[in-house]
Amino acid sequence: MMNNYETAIECLTQAEKRHETLPIMLFERDYIDVVRQSAAIMDLSLQSMLQFAGVEVRRHADLMPLVEGLLNRFPQLDRADLRRMREICRRLTVKRERTRVRVHANGSSRDSRGLSREDAVRAIEWSGFMVEAAQRVIKDFQD
Repeated sequence: MMNNYETAIECLTQAEKRHETLPIMLFERDYIDVVRQSAAIMDLSLQSMLQFAGVEVRRHADLMPLVEGLLNRFPQLDRADLRRMREICRRLTVKRERTRVRVHANGSSRDSRGLSREDAVRAIEWSGFMVEAAQRVIKDFQD
C-alpha cells in the first residue's frame, strides 16, 4: 500500500507524462483532446499537492478550494500563485465544458466543440503552470 507521499509522486508523474504529449496533439490539430488532457493534468497536479498534504481526495471534487484552505502547508506557493491557479482552474473548466457534445431532449446533438489552436496553446500553458506548482511543492521537499 502506498503512503501519501508515494501517491503524490505518482499523481505528479502522471501529470508530467501527460503534459509531455500535448505538443504532439497540438501538432495533429487535436485541440479538443489538448484541452481535455490539460484539464486532467490540472486535476492531477492539484490532487498530487493534496495527497502530499495528507488529504484524501474524492473523485470529481472541486480541488482548488481544498488547496487554498491548506496554503500554510505549501510554503512554496504564494498568494499570487494561488490567484493564478484559481483563474486557470476556472478557465480550463469552462474550456473542458466546451468539449462536450450537447444532446437535446429530442435526441439531436449539437457539437459545441469550436475550440481553436489558440485555445489549445493556452491550455498547454495553463496546465504547465499547474505541473510546475506541484513540482515546487513536492519535488522541493525531495531535495
